[in-house]
Amino acid sequence: MHARKSLLFNKDGVWTKKSDSLFDVTMGSFDGAEVCELVGLFLLHEMRDAFKQVEFGLYRDDGLGITRGMSGPELERMNKDIIQLFRSHGLRITIQANLHQVDFLDVTLNLNSGKYWPFCKPNNTPLYIHKDSNHPPNIIKQLPSMIEDRISSLSCDVNEFNKAKGEYNKALRQSGYDGDIKFAKKPATESRRQRNIIWFNPPFNAQVKTNIGKSFLALLDKHFPKTHKYHKLFNRNTVKLSYSCTQSVESLMSKHNKMVLNSNNSSSIRRNVRDPMERNCNCRVPDECPLSGHCCESAIIYKAIVSTDKKERFYIGATETTFKKRYSNHKQSLEKRAKSNDTSLSKYVWELKDKNINYAIKWEIVKRSAPYRCGTRFCELCLCEKYHILISDPVVCLNRNSELLQKCRHSNKHKLSNLKNSTEQPTPPLREDRAVPLEEDRTKTQGEDRAEPLVKNRDAPLVEDRDGRDDHDVTQREDHAGPLKDGQGVPLREDGGYCDDIADHAGHAGLEDRTKQTEQIEIIGNASGAARLRLTANTENPLQKDLVEHTASPSSQVVLSSRLTNDERADITSGREIDDNVATKAMGLIMNQAPQLVIQPTSLSAWPEELQHHEEDTMFIHHIGTQHHFVMSTSVGGVVRAFDSLNLKVVDQLERQIEAIYQPRHSGAQRREVHYQTVKHKQRGSRDCGVYSIAYAVEVAMGTDPAELTNIKFEQPEMRDHLEAIFDAGRISRFPRVPETRRGSRRGGGQTR
Repeated sequence: MHARKSLLFNKDGVWTKKSDSLFDVTMGSFDGAEVCELVGLFLLHEMRDAFKQVEFGLYRDDGLGITRGMSGPELERMNKDIIQLFRSHGLRITIQANLHQVDFLDVTLNLNSGKYWPFCKPNNTPLYIHKDSNHPPNIIKQLPSMIEDRISSLSCDVNEFNKAKGEYNKALRQSGYDGDIKFAKKPATESRRQRNIIWFNPPFNAQVKTNIGKSFLALLDKHFPKTHKYHKLFNRNTVKLSYSCTQSVESLMSKHNKMVLNSNNSSSIRRNVRDPMERNCNCRVPDECPLSGHCCESAIIYKAIVSTDKKERFYIGATETTFKKRYSNHKQSLEKRAKSNDTSLSKYVWELKDKNINYAIKWEIVKRSAPYRCGTRFCELCLCEKYHILISDPVVCLNRNSELLQKCRHSNKHKLSNLKNSTEQPTPPLREDRAVPLEEDRTKTQGEDRAEPLVKNRDAPLVEDRDGRDDHDVTQREDHAGPLKDGQGVPLREDGGYCDDIADHAGHAGLEDRTKQTEQIEIIGNASGAARLRLTANTENPLQKDLVEHTASPSSQVVLSSRLTNDERADITSGREIDDNVATKAMGLIMNQAPQLVIQPTSLSAWPEELQHHEEDTMFIHHIGTQHHFVMSTSVGGVVRAFDSLNLKVVDQLERQIEAIYQPRHSGAQRREVHYQTVKHKQRGSRDCGVYSIAYAVEVAMGTDPAELTNIKFEQPEMRDHLEAIFDAGRISRFPRVPETRRGSRRGGGQTR
């Protein structure tokens, strides 16, 4: 294990230690014991090879070694070598040598006599649960015998047992137990085969008179008799019951105090104790609030009651965020048919719509709860939701039984796999004294074509300059741009080099708020066939929008960053689904070699009104949010064709995006024919749709007739390696295909819309 970083998540911040150490294990970490075991095994492996005359053992951070026939000087030299070995790995160790009796863990070992007996640290008095405590009866009954077995196993004979039992008998009597423990050395038993056991752990409480265990096993015998086909899976040998302890008063008080103390935090994890000064509703028209003035409450169980002329049915849901955010998702599923299957509520409402039945929906709060907190073993919010679904009338409740078996989704945000850290280099600081103005004089390109002049953005809001001036045109401010190399279309750094990535360009273009910015590349075409690259920054500050806009002629090469981050490269090599950034960077490489094509960036959240229509040959990779699926479309050849490597059903989002990109927006213009192609050789699995879309785009950019793409069969196992090689080389090349001798020659068809 070469590196391990400890992170602390508090409110909306992430904290880490100042030290540059690559390896650190904090006290109380959840995986501290596992990490200790791994490090211990590694050290034991090295010590076994370096010190073959010593037998070593290790338990967590306590070790024991036995030597035979070594002199004092040899032991001293070995001690120094062991200390040096640990120091080479950044660890410290304390060694005691030449011992004939040692206290190791909970046992004392004597090499001279060969005896061993229990060891207890000084002033460490044993303490056990009381006989009358609220614990399962089986635990209270077996406690004396468990202590008896443990002390007997740590004693070599009866005499050593009798010397140690007095302290433990005293502790048991103080806890209400009668009798004394006796020496009982049990013989070692052979290990039996391990069964796959399902454990049921209901909480135990002495105030509950019902025998939960007996009732549960009776239900098991009733519903899975010997004649049942699932009896082999669910019987008394494979399903066991063991009571768990209920929360103590101390833990309940601690939980309540944490809820009160955290109620005023600005964290996204909200508690059910609200600030009295906080608004419960922020609707513009309070009378139209869907939850009667409580739409801003979070961590709640809610009910949606659907009423018709004949009957009423209801749906139960839970939300960790504010109800208003959850309501907006419900509203989309109730209004858009493409999302009709998102919930059982939307499915039922669309059934009513199809039957032309009038309905009304009323929302109400069922219960306020607390969401999942990192480190806990259960999610109270999910349990409350499932409880109210269980006690509801199944005839009236719209929720499906499968929802009771769903895993808590609120814990996912605490997993490290869902935290993506940017691996890009940090943006250089802004230098106020070295800004260089844009070159006003632009030279001619080939022929009579000129690069488009910079156009002022009159729609941009006023921006206060550093010298106090107000200016509409952000792109022409001297302290917000660097020079452009003649005919290249790529901004230069102040040291004369190229801005080889977006962060470098944005840093020298004058971005001040680097913690909130997200950049994207927009590649648009113009009437003369030139390519125009626009770098836009989407920040929380509405004053910072269009930063810089410049053009490149068809003969010049638009150089975009093709460097993959570590996360993006891992997605490609590990077989995970690629994201929008990988698709956009791949399209940037295509743009470098095929500047005649109009390309726009891929985005999961791309709305039709954000996409631009162009008459030139266009190519686009769609990321369909409802399916999390990539589809490539192009207008090369005069006909719009969409290629889906899985041949899925055409959804509304894809149709609207194609309409916005390829069809004219003014009336009277001739519309293009759209073909949703049926790919003959579909991909295997569901994670390579983005790779296939890039492969289709590369084929079109390199001259392949789009009508022939349906016949191409790619070597799917080699496609990801080829994609990575493309990014490493910085140039596109055709993806590997299956030879013609290994497949047929039938052509794929399609449907016209």
